[in-house]
Amino acid sequence: RPLHSGLVVINSDHKSKQGHNSG
Repeated sequence: RPLHSGLVVINSDHKSKQGHNSG
């Protein structure tokens, strides 16, 4: 299921961006 993989990647990217912004 490529769709699930894409969702996971997006979620990870969003989390990383938030952390970087906060830090």
